[in-house]
Amino acid sequence: MDAKKNIQHSAIGSSSTSVRAKFELTGRVAVITG
Repeated sequence: MDAKKNIQHSAIGSSSTSVRAKFELTGRVAVITG
């Protein structure tokens, strides 16, 4: 969990587009696993 949070924090520093893409991917994975 901590690793994922760190990745998200670093992503926030990058362009917002990449952040949105990562959130969409994580959301899809959550739905698939959920």
